[in-house]
Amino acid sequence: MRNTRTLLALTGALLALAAMPVAANAAKAPASAPSESAKGSDPVVARGEGIEIHRSQVQKEIDSLKPEMTKSLSPEEVFGEVRDQMLSRMLVLKAAYADGMQNDPEVKAQLKKAEEGLVANAWLARKVKPQVTEAAVKARYDEIVKAMPAQDEVKARHILVKTEEEAKDVLAKLKAGEDFAKLAKDKSTDTGSAARGGEVGYFVQTDMVKEFADAAFALKVGEMVAAPVKTQFGWHVLKVEDRRPRKAPPFDQVRAQVEQNLAQDMAGKEIRGLSEKMKVVRFQKDGSDLAPVAPPAPAQKP
Repeated sequence: MRNTRTLLALTGALLALAAMPVAANAAKAPASAPSESAKGSDPVVARGEGIEIHRSQVQKEIDSLKPEMTKSLSPEEVFGEVRDQMLSRMLVLKAAYADGMQNDPEVKAQLKKAEEGLVANAWLARKVKPQVTEAAVKARYDEIVKAMPAQDEVKARHILVKTEEEAKDVLAKLKAGEDFAKLAKDKSTDTGSAARGGEVGYFVQTDMVKEFADAAFALKVGEMVAAPVKTQFGWHVLKVEDRRPRKAPPFDQVRAQVEQNLAQDMAGKEIRGLSEKMKVVRFQKDGSDLAPVAPPAPAQKP
């Protein structure tokens, strides 16, 4: 049975893809005449007047979809849905061209805007890409790591309940020797950490709400709070299991983000260079001159 929700999502993704051009050779083939490729390794899987869709074309679009969009469908269902959506799109495209929509002023304006965006992005990418080398990305990572403030992080478990009375009862059971992880699974309303026995992992003080963080960082390793801690989420009973200096994430783990950060900086540098080269002047909304920026005040001697 088809998964309707998945098919709707798949349809939306396919409609969002760029319109696929009709193959020039296929457009000349009569709808009833089978082509040679229909018998070969790349058969025709849909045909209309002036339209042919080959298996390889369908597969190319399937390959462009995110895996989670098709995981609940059989390969046959995915193929059929993609083929049908491609056919619908090509039929609309053929009809639109036949009606002269390519000459519509609004369409032309949108095409021009899209062309400008593509050309500008391509120019910027050509300028930036040679600067984003492996050595440059690694150097940027080293800069970020060096600038990171020295901070401790703690590893903690917690049990979250709705009322102070419940929290006090949990705390009493823990002090009597009951297992923290078991109580977290049975009692905690934080279902994510409850499944891990209450574990919330390592965090620095700014990662958590103030009340929770203050309580955690006031504890020594192995200690549990003396009284429940109230936050906007409810009442917490928490225990600290470890404390260590915060480590920088490994380069391989954050390489993509660092590369993106570097590329954005390089793009900004290129744009600032263009602004200076072309003597750009900015004005107020009403066309008047911008107010001059006051120079910074000289530092006063002690």
